[in-house]
Amino acid sequence: MEGGRGGIIGTFFGIIIVQMIESIIVAVLMRGRKQELIQKMPGKVLITSVPFNAFAEAAAMLETAGLEIVRCIKPNAEECGPADFGGTMPGVHAVVAGMERWNEAMFRCFPDLEIIARYGVGYDKIDLAAAKEHGVRVTNTRVAELSQSVAEGALLLTLAALRHLPMLTGNMKQGIWRGQTGASLFGKTVGILGFGAIGQSFAKLLRGFETKILVCDPFIAQSVVDQHHATPVSQDTLLAESDIVSVHAPGTPENRHLIRAETLGGMKPTAILVNTSRGALVDEKALYEALTSGRLAGAALDVWETEPTPPDTPLLSLNNVVSLPHVAGDTRECVAAMVDCCVRQVTDALSGKQPRYVLNMEEQNP
Repeated sequence: MEGGRGGIIGTFFGIIIVQMIESIIVAVLMRGRKQELIQKMPGKVLITSVPFNAFAEAAAMLETAGLEIVRCIKPNAEECGPADFGGTMPGVHAVVAGMERWNEAMFRCFPDLEIIARYGVGYDKIDLAAAKEHGVRVTNTRVAELSQSVAEGALLLTLAALRHLPMLTGNMKQGIWRGQTGASLFGKTVGILGFGAIGQSFAKLLRGFETKILVCDPFIAQSVVDQHHATPVSQDTLLAESDIVSVHAPGTPENRHLIRAETLGGMKPTAILVNTSRGALVDEKALYEALTSGRLAGAALDVWETEPTPPDTPLLSLNNVVSLPHVAGDTRECVAAMVDCCVRQVTDALSGKQPRYVLNMEEQNP
């Protein structure tokens, strides 16, 4: 027994020692990573992104680089604007941007600005031409974790709409045990409007359901579509044949109200519309009319024409609408990866290196 107890104690202390060594190694690696990322650079960084601001370690890394942190964080997704900066803010060399609009008036507020590191993928609120005119590079965070997280969000919304999850949850809270019978995703035809990184990630997730995948994206090569066992079709064909239409097109001015009365009229009355891209792509008034008239079975929306979305928005009153507050990409893994990407972009740009994912300059992204 004594030998056994001694062996147990020895093993216990051995585990502790191993854990201590592992902790030291991790600390050394993190210190080395910071040294790799950080060089001393004077100036200020303006943070307007709420998720980025929530990560204390990210701000600490910027401060370690000698950068002063300035914040414009507003409640309930309100936008920062020129009035918040008292005319001009000299000394701000970088911005980690949220969803605020960057136009000529905003750029004039920041005479020393070198980079806008957009937290997220969409940049429809940033005037890229004005940024270039002012010598400001604009980047976004096209990290793999974001594509995967938003694709998972699209799948979540799809299944929730097919199985009437919001209505069934509401029924149970009211003491109603049964509810409307749902539909299966297995074997359905899914149309993907926009086949970039997120659309492709969504297609991968659909494979396990043995769905037929239709794709409409004139900018994607046939070889890419073939890799995902999808079929390229026109928009009209996609709308007419799909049981689920998932929107992943970019939020450009040309795509505003891509889904409107005419396009909704071309969909099956049993179909479901899913949007995790940008709210402006869908005409909400036309969608409401289609859902209440029986011309469309359901919708699942993560993005809205007005954000934050007022609680009296008509679509929110419908039982055949699944609604989320623009959180399809909000996973811990995705947020951590995007924060890290923004820090790297800022420190690279201000130390004379080329940042990744530059949107508005004629330079090769590494």
